[in-house]
Amino acid sequence: MPIQWTEDLSVDEPELDEQHKILFAIVNEVEKAAEGGCGAAAYVEALGKLLQYAAHHFSAEERYMRDIGLPEQRYAVHVADHKMFRDKVAEMTSGGVSVDDKMCALLKFLNGWSVKHIGRLDREFAEFRRRSG
Repeated sequence: MPIQWTEDLSVDEPELDEQHKILFAIVNEVEKAAEGGCGAAAYVEALGKLLQYAAHHFSAEERYMRDIGLPEQRYAVHVADHKMFRDKVAEMTSGGVSVDDKMCALLKFLNGWSVKHIGRLDREFAEFRRRSG
């Protein structure tokens, strides 16, 4: 089931909100490729696009958190979650296991992580910025 960005996930920073919408769209492309029987090549291509865009987004988000002065401990937790995302996707797409064997678990992870990460960690830095003025 496709994930949708909703206004309650906004971090009140238009550039990052737009990037989150794009990430959701790419996660949905991965799901569509997996479920649509497009074949392993389309699925792997969509995952590559996701990882490439996620790297761009994570870099922008981490720079933003530094710019607003997010406390180091909160910054470190956030960066660790970005690393966990990259590691988990790499783990679930590597090795001698067929695409089908890990596809369902990966889709579940992507859907859950996207909403939880933005809804919890990203909203945290938005709240910090609001309180800091």
